[in-house]
Amino acid sequence: MDKINRWFAWIIGEIALNLQCYNAIAMKIKHCVTLLFLFALMSPYAMSAERSMTLADSIMADTTFVLRGVMSKKWNGVIKFAVSDPIKNKSHELRAAGNGRFEMTVPMRGMIQNMYLYVGDAVTVPVCAGDTINIIFEDDDMRLTARDPKAQLDLQLAEIIYNKMRKRYLDINRTYNSYNDKSGYKRLKTVESDSIFALVMSKTDYYHERYKNIVDTFIANHGTPRLEEYFRVAGYYGPLRFLAYGNGDMKVTRGAYMSEMRNNIPFNFYQESLMKYPEYAAFMLYYLGQVTERVSCTFLRRGDYHDKVQHAMDVSRLISPSRFLNELSEVRMIDANMLLGVDDNYRKHMIYVYDNLHTAALRREMERRMAEVDRLASGQPAPTLVMKDSDGRKYTLDDFKGKYVYLDFWDFGCSHCITEFGVVPRLREYYAGRMDNVEIITVCASDASKSKLEKFVEKHKMNERNLILDARSSDSVYNITSFPTYILIDPQGRIVEFYTDRPSVILFKADAGVATTFDKALTPK
Repeated sequence: MDKINRWFAWIIGEIALNLQCYNAIAMKIKHCVTLLFLFALMSPYAMSAERSMTLADSIMADTTFVLRGVMSKKWNGVIKFAVSDPIKNKSHELRAAGNGRFEMTVPMRGMIQNMYLYVGDAVTVPVCAGDTINIIFEDDDMRLTARDPKAQLDLQLAEIIYNKMRKRYLDINRTYNSYNDKSGYKRLKTVESDSIFALVMSKTDYYHERYKNIVDTFIANHGTPRLEEYFRVAGYYGPLRFLAYGNGDMKVTRGAYMSEMRNNIPFNFYQESLMKYPEYAAFMLYYLGQVTERVSCTFLRRGDYHDKVQHAMDVSRLISPSRFLNELSEVRMIDANMLLGVDDNYRKHMIYVYDNLHTAALRREMERRMAEVDRLASGQPAPTLVMKDSDGRKYTLDDFKGKYVYLDFWDFGCSHCITEFGVVPRLREYYAGRMDNVEIITVCASDASKSKLEKFVEKHKMNERNLILDARSSDSVYNITSFPTYILIDPQGRIVEFYTDRPSVILFKADAGVATTFDKALTPK
């Protein structure tokens, strides 16, 4: 059985590697079909449509867990958190009564997800459907407990990993951001950028080794937690997944990803482990979406790419061992690329994906997404947005009519956000004489206290208008979880571009002679 598992993993690995580049697709399709034929003969795990739908039901099932406890007055009765999701993470607010106590039933999808508690940093806690987690938020600390002894071990191990590994993870993140800067977001290859990428991989290797030792030591001293597999997989793929979804160098896929897939972790995607641990599915999605994402060049928005994107999707469907997983990958890709803006090409991709979906839950998801896209199209009135300053004075977009409004949605702990704050003065300098009719507004997504926001603004020299999102009074489209996010509104209060370019990208493209939406808006007609 183990031999068959390895054989199956080898086949999937070969297919992913053979289809990494669009130019190789035509030559490799025949080879892929042959491999698929061998797979059908050799693997007893080829999923039937019935099993695929069981998997869909499991991953997309509406479930809940419960949070209850008490928070100190420091938190002003509100703590933000988010829950991971098969399509798009969902943000929430945990609100306490006057005595500081709270109890909240939290919706989620699937049997297990990550909960991210924003308490000065993003603390990650795994939760299972039906869990009840007790939390005490003190002024400078947090205690989590669960009734189930095995679930309690999960919480203990999650806390240890956070305390010992969080800084190492952020260090990998910062080093990778440096690689992005030196390579122009992978548009250039230099000796320096290659050296930085080698450093990223070296730090990642050490992270893997350290993480594994922590889990092994914990189990030896305390016993096996309920989610041992979750911790081992998340520990290995945490930083690699970041590189991959960040459109990292293909060395990631050729090296550690594939060797681990073939040799070390028994990837029984097509059995109960996948349904019990949807984290596994998230990792598989990267492989299934590899061809589509690479060939589409992240939807470059050029008309001649449309047929290539559709062709790539067709090939991805051909090689996928599960129709549902492939469809889920496409829906996730559509959602992720929405961050690059919404145009006619994007709508064509959405319609093409929607017309070929068979899973009812995914069709409903796409219907909601398509309706939202129509509301965010260029020229549409901007949805209701309410903001406030640190003194509580409220603002809406109507207060800035007559000017272009460049909105920067950010949150505490976002390193990219802080980097962009430092770029804004350069943006103003570059467009000197053309920015008089532009209001730049930073919008804090957390309901921060006056002192916290003002200290942050002073520390990072944020010299624009700095406001706080009033989420309860604003349209849900501003319930943003990917930071930083930028939106450009015209002087009449209409959308110029939702998910428009960030300042560093605007300047990068300007140096390359590429006109951005921001540049066009500032150019006299």
